[in-house]
Amino acid sequence: MRRLMYVMVMLMAISLSGCGHKVEMSQIGIVAGLGIDQTENGYLMTAQVVNPSSIAGNQHDTLSVFSISGEGETLFDAYRSLNSLTAKVLYLPHLSVIVVNEDIAQSGIDPVVDFVLRNVMIRPNITLVVANHTTAREVLNVLTPSEQIPINQLNSLSNLCLTCTGREVNYNLYQVSGMVNDPSSNIVLNSVSIDSKEKSEEGDIQNVLQMEAPSQLKIDSLAAFQGDQLVGYLTSKEAQYYNLLVGTSKRYVVTTVLDDEYKLSYEVRESKVDVKPNLETNKVTVGCEVKGILMENGYPSDLMNPVNVSDLEAALGNQLKQDIQSFIDKTQNELASDILGVGGKVHQKNPKKWAEVSGYWEDIYPKLEFDVKVKLEITSVGDVANLQEKVGDFLKTSRLSLNQFSSLLVLFLSSSATLVNVGRFSGADVWISLLISAVLGTLLFTMYYRIGKLHQFDSLSGILTDLFGKFFGSLILIAYSGYFLLMTASLLKSTADVIEVTLMVDANMILIMLLLMVPIVYGLILGVNAIGRSSELLFYVVILCFIPLVIAVFTSDIFSFDRFLPVLEKGFSPLKQNIYTMTLFPYGESIVFLTIFPLLPKEGKGKILRYSYWAIVLATIILLAADVMCVGILGVGLMKNFIYPFFNAMKMVGVNVLFERLDPLAIIIVMMTCFFKLSLYFYAGLSCIEKLIRRFSYRQLAFPFSVLIIFIAMHLTTGGVEDIYQAILNHPKNLLPIFQLVIPSIVWMLSEFKYHNHVKQLKTEAHK
Repeated sequence: MRRLMYVMVMLMAISLSGCGHKVEMSQIGIVAGLGIDQTENGYLMTAQVVNPSSIAGNQHDTLSVFSISGEGETLFDAYRSLNSLTAKVLYLPHLSVIVVNEDIAQSGIDPVVDFVLRNVMIRPNITLVVANHTTAREVLNVLTPSEQIPINQLNSLSNLCLTCTGREVNYNLYQVSGMVNDPSSNIVLNSVSIDSKEKSEEGDIQNVLQMEAPSQLKIDSLAAFQGDQLVGYLTSKEAQYYNLLVGTSKRYVVTTVLDDEYKLSYEVRESKVDVKPNLETNKVTVGCEVKGILMENGYPSDLMNPVNVSDLEAALGNQLKQDIQSFIDKTQNELASDILGVGGKVHQKNPKKWAEVSGYWEDIYPKLEFDVKVKLEITSVGDVANLQEKVGDFLKTSRLSLNQFSSLLVLFLSSSATLVNVGRFSGADVWISLLISAVLGTLLFTMYYRIGKLHQFDSLSGILTDLFGKFFGSLILIAYSGYFLLMTASLLKSTADVIEVTLMVDANMILIMLLLMVPIVYGLILGVNAIGRSSELLFYVVILCFIPLVIAVFTSDIFSFDRFLPVLEKGFSPLKQNIYTMTLFPYGESIVFLTIFPLLPKEGKGKILRYSYWAIVLATIILLAADVMCVGILGVGLMKNFIYPFFNAMKMVGVNVLFERLDPLAIIIVMMTCFFKLSLYFYAGLSCIEKLIRRFSYRQLAFPFSVLIIFIAMHLTTGGVEDIYQAILNHPKNLLPIFQLVIPSIVWMLSEFKYHNHVKQLKTEAHK
């Protein structure tokens, strides 16, 4: 057995010891591009071969490439004929572009695709290009000053144009083969032409020696196919709409003229297209939603006025709708080719129906009726850095989506309430107090929403000025700015205390506060949108941390439901004060969101209440679970003795050997939720000051006021938020509830009165 193993090792060593069919590097001719033309006798194949000695810099008097052409009856025969024209072995793995002329494209490109895919030396991720009103040989013989290997310019141009202008496509050979042989879709390919300002010979060296080359390769249109046959071309502008509708590019430009004089340019940055065919009604609905930047505006209008921005959106939306409709008409009438893949949509949604119509789909497609619906939004009106002060809420960095809004609301409500557990003063009946306070808190938030809606979701400054006048409105706004900043300092102090107790024992308090404020200030400098985007991600982190805590606690031996018995031992009366306190904390704190409502997109403001209710329900579940876990683990008496009962309760829970302690998860939850609550309180205070000063934005005020916040926090007693809400608990007539309950109630009643008077006046005028 051992001898047999020795023999096998020796045979393997011998087989690996030499190169039987070696080819030296100097004998290899690297083919960068192939051109295929149709002739009377078959095919003419042209190869652009790299000259390695010139590229390496050893020879300066030779070109970096040379081309050879061979003719044959078949494609493989033409390829073989190339080998008789050079002493080098043609090497195809570096082939990047294949150019075919119009004759081949019109007769069918499937033989070319089949030939290329059967050649194991050619990689499938190459670009197939149609020569527009020229031959493939002429394209490969054009020298370009920007590339040492001229044919590489076609590949670079197609990738660059697809990214920057959305005018080209980038399909590999597998995709081309699949779409050519799929009756439910038709392919489009890039087309190349030669832009010649003067007559020049093929391969003229002067083309690369002049500042402006006489002949240039130009990719500015797409070749449209029916099956594998060329049926026409799409212009550069039509190519953009093709990429928009099939979803291969997100960027393109829309231009229009207002009043036959003023030109506008709009660059699309985000797009969403939904094509819904219905063969029962013979209609296709095309829904198109785009967002972008106004890059050029010749129309004399004040873009600070939302009405003017809406007018521009309407004009650009109408222009885009007309252009898309014209493009679709061309695909139906002139090309008679379903390059948009409508048949593929039918095939996906209704395979049985597609089986009935697939045989004559090319006759059905031109008769379909298309209904195009466009929704266009201007997210910015130019350079963000230079114009952010002028366009305010229209800047992308100052807007929040509804998902961001709801995640912020959940994290805000479940933050410091989890930190200090105000509900612990309800004892074993904490769950009753919390559920009732959640209902009352929802009504309180609905009142805040109603205030915003009655004032068209104007800023807090605009609401107060509209109701109380400039002088008294400014006084109330000053009071609110002080309230928001005081709450920021109090929460900062409480969060710093938790860190000092749990993570950074004996650390300098100022250092801890600085570490907390740095990401908050940085986030506000970037814009509220940065805070919103972070909340979308970290919301899931908080949930993923909270779920293991709940599972571990309720499956633990240390948790007992007996600690909640008896229910209402002392009756309902003792809970009234606790319900009042828990309604204000945390639900009453959502007064902050009166400064957030103006940041939401106008088309989504009708859904604010629905998203808010879901957020309040989820936050209530988190608060209820936190309080129930604390009572079930610590008991009523022990829970009241801890400053931070949630953290102390989690220290007592472990899951076997794998998780000996779960309090780190509690710290993660508290830190993340408090970060967003601090950010929103700080933003609310700065936004009020911004309206009062009117010279600086909240971003510019973030850094100096962060120093003030730290200074105030250092002079608060330990447990800042806890001390404030102890005052609410012990003194119902304290000034703090005025900002959450008294003033908002007055504002709401005055707003309702003013609104109904306005409606009544309009009805009277209409009656007259």
